[in-house]
Amino acid sequence: MPRRRAQRGGVTTRETCAPEHRTWRQGIHVVSVRHAVSDNQLNNGWHPTQEAEQHHLHPKRMKQEPEYASQYSTRERWRHVLIGIPAAAVILAVCKWWAFPELRMFAQTAHCRTVLGIPGTSVLMYGVFVGLPLAASISIAAFEAPLAIRSIRMREYPPPGVKVHGKVRVRNGQSARLAAIRDLLAPTALGCIAVWGGFQASELARSLKPPSSYPECKAYLEEMALGAEITRH
Repeated sequence: MPRRRAQRGGVTTRETCAPEHRTWRQGIHVVSVRHAVSDNQLNNGWHPTQEAEQHHLHPKRMKQEPEYASQYSTRERWRHVLIGIPAAAVILAVCKWWAFPELRMFAQTAHCRTVLGIPGTSVLMYGVFVGLPLAASISIAAFEAPLAIRSIRMREYPPPGVKVHGKVRVRNGQSARLAAIRDLLAPTALGCIAVWGGFQASELARSLKPPSSYPECKAYLEEMALGAEITRH
């Protein structure tokens, strides 16, 4: 192997030319390699092919393909659609033709009503400030919390064995825990809103007047009392 000395920056170096078509292990072929090394590196047993081998064969430098969670099959997706659409239609129909009209009628006469001895206005305020965000928090947590807890314990997101609808990359370690905690933020925030709304509704309820103090409620209360007597007989 021919070598020649050269003066570079006050350091005597040797340029080593590896022969053409030199074969390395694992089938790596190099046409020509030219290295400039110092005398100390050569004396310590350094070989010109070591740096190239470490660069190409080191495990940390090998590109790893990302891993994705298993997805639902086309048949399973269609089944979810066929079940979800009718269920959503039934819920919307119940809300539009029964729940919302009843709520509207109750709100119009809430200051004249009582529910289990509680003024209707207080019931309405607690329902809006506490009931709605709390119901939303429980509904979301029922689906998200079990998977998030499993991801935190197993340090993998999504957890093993869970199928997804879209293309979701699998995360491990601290990244998985952060993703699971992110899924818990929505129900936690809604729960905090419900707690805050409870204090607000309590403050407003203290300033309410009894139903008998409203002139328009007298006729309504008399009508309700008459209806109760007719029902007894």
